[in-house]
Amino acid sequence: MTVGPSGEAYGPEGCVVEQMNYAEELDHVDMLREKLMHRDPTRRHKAAVAMASYVGDQVLLPQPLDPHPAAILVKGMMKPRTQKPQLLEGLRAFGIMGVHCADYTGGCLAALVNHQDNEVRFEAMRAIRSVGPQVAEVVAPELAAAVVDVDTTSPLLRFQAARSLEVMGPPAAAAAAEALSRSVNDKDPDVQLASCRALVAMGEPASVAAPALVEIISRNSGYELRRVACDALTSMGPGAAVAATELGRILRPKYGDDPVLRQKAATALAAIGVNEVRKPERQLQLAKALGDKSPDVAKAAREALRNASCKRALNGSMALFEKAPEDRPKNAPPADDPSPEVAPAAVAEPVEGEHGAHTDLVDAAKDSAMGPAENAPEAEAAEPNAATTEDQPGAQPEATADEAHEGEGEASERPAEAEPMRPLPSTFQTLLSEAEARTAKQKGDQVRLESENVLERLGLDGEAVAAGITEAAGATPRFGEAAPATCDAPPNG
Repeated sequence: MTVGPSGEAYGPEGCVVEQMNYAEELDHVDMLREKLMHRDPTRRHKAAVAMASYVGDQVLLPQPLDPHPAAILVKGMMKPRTQKPQLLEGLRAFGIMGVHCADYTGGCLAALVNHQDNEVRFEAMRAIRSVGPQVAEVVAPELAAAVVDVDTTSPLLRFQAARSLEVMGPPAAAAAAEALSRSVNDKDPDVQLASCRALVAMGEPASVAAPALVEIISRNSGYELRRVACDALTSMGPGAAVAATELGRILRPKYGDDPVLRQKAATALAAIGVNEVRKPERQLQLAKALGDKSPDVAKAAREALRNASCKRALNGSMALFEKAPEDRPKNAPPADDPSPEVAPAAVAEPVEGEHGAHTDLVDAAKDSAMGPAENAPEAEAAEPNAATTEDQPGAQPEATADEAHEGEGEASERPAEAEPMRPLPSTFQTLLSEAEARTAKQKGDQVRLESENVLERLGLDGEAVAAGITEAAGATPRFGEAAPATCDAPPNG
């Protein structure tokens, strides 16, 4: 007895073929080959169906096989009045033969996809998946028409058509990508998912469907559908550049977001290419993703930045706002100054959780701005003093010429004093003043609110207390003044 790769015997269970040894089964195959050329079309059809298993496993067959059983089946099935049982038997035989009948069955399968009977159409689509991409050029247009035909095609058949296009892969992209871009928005969720998977299999040749995939990932379409849509964008590579903006937006975590979707979004950005990842907004989005709670998201973002050689972004999002060493002046301190584009925003609108950094920035800016200004009044006050020393009786006389030359030599030997810091730009000075005023107002409001709460708990009238404090302050003598006589002095003794 001869068995196939699955360990099962050829022929129905309990039939005569199952009881045959190898020599007898070899004679049986020769007999079937003779019946392929019989006058009776029914016998030819049955012989071809019986040989399907041997063709699929490529056993006990002479080479070359002429006539081929698939050719005999196609000739009988393409007749106008072929009965439905004969069509179904032939289609199932094609499914068993698989890729070994691709050279004969393309036209027949494409015709039966549009058959008036739904069961025949269903079996034709199943047979296409078994035959494989070799018939894609012929059957892809018919499958594309079926996957978008919501009027005459049932959801089950649209689902099968999308699955068949998935098996066809890139060879079917030219004929079916546009149809799949519409079927991803089908009313049936199974058809949507199967269409996205077909686009995953087609890859970059199907990039015409990228805008439709962007629409899917941008709305709440369900976790699985959005994940498969991201996989399709990844397979399209540079052809999916139109989706980069939406993929970058997905990287920002929100409450209830899917971490797997964020990971796939980072992977898709890496697949689109280094030119897209190197854009400043993409580097910032991926650098922020390095701190994602999900380690898989952080890993995918790191890989995307590493592949694009974005070394500064690999140090985190704040590193992108630091000046590069070659851009700083030679004598500039190694301070982490924000770039001019973001400095005003960082001062004017401190981000929650960064109050310490904001305070340091304001203090540093204040010191650098008021350093030369604080010395100005002292310099002005020193001028009149210098002028009056000449008129004072104990003033020193002017130095002689020799002493002046000696002083010049000593001055030349002393190190030069540091140049005064340049004043800050007017825009930054204005923003700094506004920030200080806003901070002082907030502190004053807080003190007033706490005082009112204390007085309210003590049951006191705030206005009366304020008037009493003012009166007491006016009656209190200043330092060095005599206290007012409010009562008679006590008697002596």
